[in-house]
Amino acid sequence: MVGDLYRHQCQPDNAMSEYAKALAIDSHDPAAQLGMAAIQLSEGHPEQAVLLAQAALADRPQDLQLNLMMSEALVASHQYTEAKSYLEKCLDAPADLLPQVHGLLGRVDAAEGKTSSAIQQLELALPSDKDGSLHYQLSRLYRKSGDTARAQKATVEAQALANARLVSATIAIRETTALNPQRTNQ
Repeated sequence: MVGDLYRHQCQPDNAMSEYAKALAIDSHDPAAQLGMAAIQLSEGHPEQAVLLAQAALADRPQDLQLNLMMSEALVASHQYTEAKSYLEKCLDAPADLLPQVHGLLGRVDAAEGKTSSAIQQLELALPSDKDGSLHYQLSRLYRKSGDTARAQKATVEAQALANARLVSATIAIRETTALNPQRTNQ
């Protein structure tokens, strides 16, 4: 739990240390395995995330979170074909995880040249687009399929989401520095 706390506070080194402690006690601890894989992926080490997820899936092959983590790590490693079987297991995921599943399926389909299927999957994933990246991917696919009007609309929406995220981040930084004036002096 401490590892999860550090992970959500964006302190990856502390999180990894706590997950390592938990895994030293029980190398099959599901929360520690998933948390460590998530940290490795977020830190740009998808190969390490794949190895961790593989070990965890050996114990729990039907675990939706682990299958989703494995899918995400494989897509990040550009191992699209391998990711598909894990993603298919995730199609029965709870509604809050389905946009992420569809987003990954869209990336896989796009990489495989299946433009219309990729568009369908990414459209299903749009509710989870917080930074405009899904809209941007869709704009490229629309353009590739010859639908320039939808491509332009998706580009505008992508830019709006990116701008909104930038504004939110700026406000968060201002609030953090206002609450902790010592940080501005460092």
